[in-house]
Amino acid sequence: MSFCSCFAHINDILRVHINEEGARMKAVNTVALLLIIIGGLNWGLVGLFEYNLVDSLFGEGSALARVVYTLVGIAALYQLVVWATSLSAKEDVA
Repeated sequence: MSFCSCFAHINDILRVHINEEGARMKAVNTVALLLIIIGGLNWGLVGLFEYNLVDSLFGEGSALARVVYTLVGIAALYQLVVWATSLSAKEDVA
């Protein structure tokens, strides 16, 4: 195997890994976005109609409702970090 073909093989392996990592990050970002939308809609219902959909579905103060609230909060923090990182990357380029 020549050096060039070996390099091409390594390049192919890295490209597949990068594509898999990109697909994984896209899935994580999609789940985080969905959780943030759920949280935002729930807060909108609370503010407009004093109706808490999460509590109605899972029981007020239940462990499952707390899990949903925790996941929404984690998703918001995750997206905040992603947003801040992207701003920082843009400033480094400018």
